[in-house]
Amino acid sequence: MNIFNQNNYFVEKTINYFRQSRSKLLSLKTIINSRIIYKMKTSTIIKFASFFAIISVAFGAFGAHALREKIDLRSLEVWETATRYQFYHVFALFIIAFLKMKSDAKILNTSARFFIYGILLFSGSLYLLATKTLFTIDLSWAGPFTPIGGLCFIIGWILLMIFSFKMDSDLKGINS
Repeated sequence: MNIFNQNNYFVEKTINYFRQSRSKLLSLKTIINSRIIYKMKTSTIIKFASFFAIISVAFGAFGAHALREKIDLRSLEVWETATRYQFYHVFALFIIAFLKMKSDAKILNTSARFFIYGILLFSGSLYLLATKTLFTIDLSWAGPFTPIGGLCFIIGWILLMIFSFKMDSDLKGINS
């Protein structure tokens, strides 16, 4: 089997896999209603938030001290942006954990998921891009993940806003 036939084989296998599972992959309703998202415990969100906070502080210190002499100024700014946005969204996860103590709405779990994905994709890709000069492999493939992570952050905030509107409508019924 030559390399072109081998590549076509893997491409066909991948396409068939996505065809078989595309309804599950592309359905936002399926994602929102999945057990993994619905059953996310408050303690799980706090664990994620705490872990990301630890990483943010450690990476911030690492960038300020160890990386300062190893990467250029522009890359250092990218590193700082990654740690800053990661830390902002740690607070968002703690807010969601607090809100989950009052409500077990599925939308809070979904919002938390998008914040977690956003941290991994946005900040993670920026960490890689900021340090790409330190590695012998090409890390430019990480670039497209940054806007996808940013979109995850935006979706997480939109879902949190939708939850707040739902809270307002629920409270109107109680107060009237």
